[in-house]
Parts: sequence; structure tokens; C-alpha cells
Amino acid sequence: MNSQGLLTPNEVADRLTIPRQTLLSWAKEGRIPSIRLSRKTVRFLVTDVDQFILQMSSRSPVNTPATV
Repeated sequence: MNSQGLLTPNEVADRLTIPRQTLLSWAKEGRIPSIRLSRKTVRFLVTDVDQFILQMSSRSPVNTPATV
């Protein structure tokens, strides 16, 4: 991480334990905020990644049966 609080795609993918390509697809779809520095360079704000993790952890699991 650099002094501006930006993370590389590899750093974020490691934090989220997902493939780098999945992360880049999510960024392209707008599922996670990103900053495009050039045609080939994408970075992520630490604060945006932390917020994304909080949002993902607050969602209820999709594949669990509902209790009545």
C-alpha cells in the first residue's frame, strides 16, 4: 500500500480471498468502487475496500434455509 491509501488489484484480491480477475470484473460492473489511473492501471481506496467488506459481511447468507 502506498501513502495515499491506494491498493493494487492483487492486494485487494488477497484481502477478499478472490481471484484478481473476479475483482476486476466487479470493479468494471461497479460492485466495488475503483479508480482508473490509466487504461491498464486500476487502484482501490483502502476505505472503499473496508466498506465493501463490511457490506458483504452484513449480508445474510444466501444458501441457508429460512427458519419459521
